[in-house]
Amino acid sequence: METIKILSSYNNPSVILDPKNDRFEIKGRSIPENAKKFYDPIIDWLELYSRSPNQRTEFLFHLELLNSTTTKLFTTLLKKLELAAKNSDVKILWLYDEEDEDNKEIGEDLKETVDIPFKLIPV
Repeated sequence: METIKILSSYNNPSVILDPKNDRFEIKGRSIPENAKKFYDPIIDWLELYSRSPNQRTEFLFHLELLNSTTTKLFTTLLKKLELAAKNSDVKILWLYDEEDEDNKEIGEDLKETVDIPFKLIPV
């Protein structure tokens, strides 16, 4: 599979989906003007990846800010990772500023949507 690398901008997070180096992460601010357009290729990539995932997949989320549309799309993204978990040891790491209760709550809500290990980590 080809690696996806998207550099961050003011409204968009950086994204690295690199199965060769076992690196899967979304970092930064996620308040894109058109979240669906931004995340659809990522979700499509994860759909393909879920068919033949690495033996181990650790996916890191470290978001400073995210909007409600991003949160909804993350539910879809996590469902693709849940599919991958049928053939991979999948773990989700949700890093959040320990003083950001909203971000922590979003992580807790997302954790409830999937049946895969999901760890919330204050930083």
